Amino acid sequence: MGYRAANPSKTAKVMGDIRRIFMAAHPSFAPMIGLLELEMKAYCPIPKSMPKNLRELAEEEKLRQGKRPDLSNQIKLFEDAGNGVIFQDDARISRIVAEKWYSPRPRLEITVRALT
Repeated sequence: MGYRAANPSKTAKVMGDIRRIFMAAHPSFAPMIGLLELEMKAYCPIPKSMPKNLRELAEEEKLRQGKRPDLSNQIKLFEDAGNGVIFQDDARISRIVAEKWYSPRPRLEITVRALT
């Protein structure tokens, strides 16, 4: 089992993209304060080599994904990108719900809400 280090320049680009996309969509947004919940659903591409019976489930977004990229790394990348933009400090995130699925439409769906 090998270890694969992150590519710092790619990480910085993704973090910048997250910030730019968010700020363009919400130009007057003030970073959230207080305790927060982060919900992330990562929809990953379906491999071309996937067997037909599994492919059907994947196309319906009913098949979980258990390979790279690591979900914990995706969460941390978003937390770091959101600091000072989406939330004041990622240390205030006290609940995380995260899942990975296969999908014909790869994407990240992220919700941040205040905890009461």
